[in-house]
Amino acid sequence: MNKLNSLQRKLVYLFGIILLLIPILLLGRPGRTAIPATETRAAIPAETGGHLDALRRQNDLGVTDLGNVDPSSATMNLVLLGLRGVATNLLWMEAQEQQQHKDWAELNRTTESIILLQPHFQKVWQFQGWNLAYNVSAEWDAVPDRYHWVKTGIKFLERGTKRNHKLPELYWHTGSMLGKKIGRSDEWKQFRQYFMEQDPNPKIGESDERIDRDLNPDGKDNYLVAKEWFQKSKDVAAQYPQNQQHIMTNEIFNTYPARSQIDYADVFSREGKVGERSREAWQTASDDWLAVGNDKIRTEFGEIRMEVQSEAEFEEMAAEYNVDVETVKRTVSYFHNLTNYTYWRTRVLAERETNTMEAHSDLYEGEQKYKAGEFIEAEALLLRGMRKFEKMLEDFPVLLEEELTVEEGLVAILIYRDIQQTLGKRVDVHPLKKMWNMNQSRVPNAQSELRRRTRQ
Repeated sequence: MNKLNSLQRKLVYLFGIILLLIPILLLGRPGRTAIPATETRAAIPAETGGHLDALRRQNDLGVTDLGNVDPSSATMNLVLLGLRGVATNLLWMEAQEQQQHKDWAELNRTTESIILLQPHFQKVWQFQGWNLAYNVSAEWDAVPDRYHWVKTGIKFLERGTKRNHKLPELYWHTGSMLGKKIGRSDEWKQFRQYFMEQDPNPKIGESDERIDRDLNPDGKDNYLVAKEWFQKSKDVAAQYPQNQQHIMTNEIFNTYPARSQIDYADVFSREGKVGERSREAWQTASDDWLAVGNDKIRTEFGEIRMEVQSEAEFEEMAAEYNVDVETVKRTVSYFHNLTNYTYWRTRVLAERETNTMEAHSDLYEGEQKYKAGEFIEAEALLLRGMRKFEKMLEDFPVLLEEELTVEEGLVAILIYRDIQQTLGKRVDVHPLKKMWNMNQSRVPNAQSELRRRTRQ
């Protein structure tokens, strides 16, 4: 090399660069995803890139494998010259400041900028979706305005699932928000009505459309839509085991589709619509929960199931994996306690009973009469309902372990005692006395719940 003059050395360097470019191009050649045809353009087929592109696709590391990416996201990364982290931090601080100043339009724009920079960071979608649906919605006084921001938060999460279709946690959070925020918040009656019957904020040009089809395309109950999202999260977790969820243990995570069906069946009692439809809903809930019990669960010695009802079944599993019966029983008991399996199994069976359905109906009607000031009719309905509720607890004592069941009974007792006091009768003579004495620590919460209901 020392014998070469300057020009010759430059030519050698240039030749070496060109030579090295060949393997670089072969290894790093980008692939191309299929582009569907449009009215003005024919379909463009997918094209496999170089070796590195194949490895990215194989291990789901490529941007195109993670979901739909806004093209401007990659462009913005180049413009920022590697300062994406700094820019993102500044945008997060701007978003918090805009929220404090209630500058909702700018907050929307800033949020869009954040997801352009971090389209595959799921905490962005999770936090901002929750922030819009819970924090921002709480800043508004009118219920329709609150519902608008709840919808915005849910739709934000849905967008996250489209860009990150292999991440089960985003599907789960979408289902959770549809179930809890719409079905359990203080405004749940109005929210459910808006979701299923009449949206208060129709789209421009679509004022004749009763509900938001982007949020509820099939016009279903919010709990059934939540069930679909929970099922998607379960399916995605099974399909892409490399992207396991970290919200909770898998055994609890996999119960959520069935739990959402239980919530759907339970809402009939909360709304006083007990009848054949509620019985069918509880039957489906029973089938779903038994399916959970028959799902295979991996353990250190083999696969077991929670739905075991006889000694022979325990012995069969023990023989299959060559372990003692007590080991199988301890393991099954552990998962029963983890998922509260026995309670929910008993609950779905109990709720199908005629006595249970009538108890819910009588307590609901008694509460409505109480709100209307019809104390004599309310007293009779509540007394009858509490007696049936008491029989339900005698037949299924495990139901006393569940907070909402206890709350329903305590609220009924509080209303009944108030009526007795108003009518000048003894307040300490009523059914469900054992429940009342056992749950004195929960009475303040039941009183708060009763005050909330009477304000509605």
